[in-house]
Amino acid sequence: MIKRTILTTTVIFFLAACSSLASELPGTISTGIVLPQISAEQNAAPSTDSVTIIWTTSHPATSRVIYDTVSHPVLGAAPNYGYANSTVEDSTLVTSHSVTVAGLSAGTNYFFRPVSHGSPETVGAEISATTASAPAGGGGGGGGGGGGSSGGGGGSASPSPTPTPSQTPNTSQVLGEVLTNAHPNGTLILDGQTIYIVKDGQRYGFRNPEEYFSHGYGFSQAVPANDSDRALPEAASMKALEGALVLDATDGRTVYMIGSNGVKRGFTSAEVFQQLGYSFKGLLKIDLSDYTVGPVINLTSEAHPEGALVLDQGTVWWIKNSSRLGFASDVVFSTYGFTFGRVVAANAADMALPVGPLVKFRDGTLVNDQGTIYVISDGKKLGFRSMNALLTRGYALKNVINGRVDAYEASAALD
Repeated sequence: MIKRTILTTTVIFFLAACSSLASELPGTISTGIVLPQISAEQNAAPSTDSVTIIWTTSHPATSRVIYDTVSHPVLGAAPNYGYANSTVEDSTLVTSHSVTVAGLSAGTNYFFRPVSHGSPETVGAEISATTASAPAGGGGGGGGGGGGSSGGGGGSASPSPTPTPSQTPNTSQVLGEVLTNAHPNGTLILDGQTIYIVKDGQRYGFRNPEEYFSHGYGFSQAVPANDSDRALPEAASMKALEGALVLDATDGRTVYMIGSNGVKRGFTSAEVFQQLGYSFKGLLKIDLSDYTVGPVINLTSEAHPEGALVLDQGTVWWIKNSSRLGFASDVVFSTYGFTFGRVVAANAADMALPVGPLVKFRDGTLVNDQGTIYVISDGKKLGFRSMNALLTRGYALKNVINGRVDAYEASAALD
């Protein structure tokens, strides 16, 4: 197995020339993952129970704030780096960030740090702010609860508030039979402190933030579970996504690639790891002690392992089920939470694999097709009979993306 300590720093290059993905792959040489640089951290508009934190990043990244009533000059472990609280991550990629931390106590000094990731995550400088004192006869806020996840828990976070509708789905068309109240397959649901994904009419729980993040999800995508969701049978826990490169937390040294059905596959040498195009930057750190050991990856002449993303002549392929699958569009690619830092150069064995079906939008994705909003489930499109049907199920309009799903089979409607 690879031991991380024996490696020297090596830069892996691959040609990023892709006509269909031109906005992300501009035809230059990429050196892999680049940390977003956080700057201009400041606070604004402190009230009795909230403070807004503002910052900028060097390239588009997500937005989150960790905070506490005590200073943390030295960072602890992810995800909250020693701080007691965190806001829910906003997965929208921007360079100008503004996050309002709510539910604070009046007249209290707080310490904040902005957190952003394109891939991987970076943490900004600590800043402090004091909330306004409560007026005579008034009370404070929520004692620093803020609606976020506390460090190291079960991959949980309170759902973000439902935004004011900015667009209205087309409700004039008949969209089919009405579903039950349970959320459709592909939906992320939050029940207490645990996030589940609904699959095959069952709910699969995530055990920790790292395994959750390996699937490319953000906390803001989860919706509140309802009684029908809770009545679904609880299946096995979710493991890290196949294709994820993981540093085993049990020894802090061994790197594995996750394969199908949650197996962990080691590499015979650093040379094999590097020749396949992989980098040690941005590795997730996960306890893999209960993962089944799979076949060792020992040949660079074979196709890349299950879950790998490879690039050949401007096309990104996903290695799945001994086939190579193309993505219908760059928008589809992004719905899986993939970044181009994961893409490596294809080899001859990859290109000898049979071509499988095009990859569609990820299940659970909200898509606005020319004014009609659908949720994708089991590769089909489900409509909403009204805006109320969308919002009362906890879906957030900020998570809706624009796309075309006219070629998708229409399924039942959500009422």
